[in-house]
Amino acid sequence: MTHSNDLTRRTAIKSFATLAAGAAVSRFALAQPTKTEVKTEPTPAKTALPFTISLAPWSLHRALQKGTLDHLDFPKTAKQDDGI
Repeated sequence: MTHSNDLTRRTAIKSFATLAAGAAVSRFALAQPTKTEVKTEPTPAKTALPFTISLAPWSLHRALQKGTLDHLDFPKTAKQDDGI
């Protein structure tokens, strides 16, 4: 016997998705600056990044996929070959 109030997998997923979307929207709404906030320009010291270049393993994905480079050797390869 099924009742209209029974929780099914479909209704549970739908309810969870609605809840998650509502939480995401409310976080976005709270993160927006209000009209009373004063916007100031950042100083160069605050915007300076601690690095000038970076290298991600994806840059070497072909060598990793071919097996010519082991992912555990990536840091050593980046240091020796690219000076990073």
